[in-house]
Amino acid sequence: MAEQQEQKAPVWLPLESNPDVLTKLAHGLGASPEWSFTDIWGLDDEVLDAQTPMFTAPVIALLFLFPSKEDAEARKLPADESAAIPVYFLRQVRSLGNACGTIGVIHSLANLAKSGFPILGSGALQNFIDKTKDKTPEERGDLLAFDEEIRKIHDGFAQQGQTEAPGEGDRVDFHFISFLNVDNHVWSLDGMRAQPTDRGATSQETFLKDCAKIIKSEWLEKNKEEKLFSVIALTQLSEDD
Repeated sequence: MAEQQEQKAPVWLPLESNPDVLTKLAHGLGASPEWSFTDIWGLDDEVLDAQTPMFTAPVIALLFLFPSKEDAEARKLPADESAAIPVYFLRQVRSLGNACGTIGVIHSLANLAKSGFPILGSGALQNFIDKTKDKTPEERGDLLAFDEEIRKIHDGFAQQGQTEAPGEGDRVDFHFISFLNVDNHVWSLDGMRAQPTDRGATSQETFLKDCAKIIKSEWLEKNKEEKLFSVIALTQLSEDD
């Protein structure tokens, strides 16, 4: 670890908030191909009720993209060393640069077996999880920064999307976090924070609406002028969609 920290970490380019790109990344990391990411149209109940019939399986994870400045104070909070954390979590250390999109996908896939959906097969990510299962979140972040296999997969998809990917030195002002149902609780995982956050009880049936309420109350209602956000679900779609 010390030897790695003395080396200069490779640059991690940002991913676009594009469900097709995120789906290809998830599959490249070893996720089962019948699962994919898709945009959520809106967070009000009537909008969610209109969209969910298009899904042929439950929503098992959410990615939330928002202006990174909105969570600046929360990221300064120290970790609660006494808290029991039932999720696999890694820190977005400085050397990971703009890797928050890939970290959000990693957090989603790494914890789904605990949600009853073991959709991650053998491959680069499972190898990394096995290698780092006994490490601290900070150590996992340091190891990910130098994981050549995952970084090559990430780089291949950081160049894709509907718009040109930012360059290595460009500032990126948006941030991804993930929401998961683990042990019937909503957990939010933000690699810039010291630890994951237990957001309260949920169920497989109510997970999507529970997350929508959390996002609206914790982010959107506090920043009513902010329109630049995106919510992306991991689920299965009907063949017609």
